[in-house]
Amino acid sequence: MGFVFSLETILKIAREKFDLLREEFKLIKGLLDREEKTLKELENVHSSHLKRFPALKKDPLEARELLIFENYLTLLREKIRSQKGRVLEVKKNLEAKKGELIHASRKVKLLEKAKEKELLNHKASQRHKESKRLDQWAQRGKKGLKGD
Repeated sequence: MGFVFSLETILKIAREKFDLLREEFKLIKGLLDREEKTLKELENVHSSHLKRFPALKKDPLEARELLIFENYLTLLREKIRSQKGRVLEVKKNLEAKKGELIHASRKVKLLEKAKEKELLNHKASQRHKESKRLDQWAQRGKKGLKGD
């Protein structure tokens, strides 16, 4: 009789769930990378404009132009603050998904160990049955030889 793991269906589902979680983790990681890149770009733009700001003060500017530039910098700072919030939120999602992934991985490993143990028990049982059958045949053979 062939070996059939009693929890094979559960193991299959656990593996599928693990694979799905791994894909979700990759997607969230990709999103985090994009959000961090956007944040870095915003910070670079803000930094480069701040470097220009002292030079602008030396040049004669109209108050209106200076106000527009300051409003632009304020808007950039607000975008940076907002982007930092998005990055933080995605990081939290990534950490949560990582926890789920670790839990699913442990479950799969536990079920795989149970399968290995059950297989070893099955093989031992099969060897024991085979040994018993051979012993019975040997006993019959001895009885047949004595009767001759």
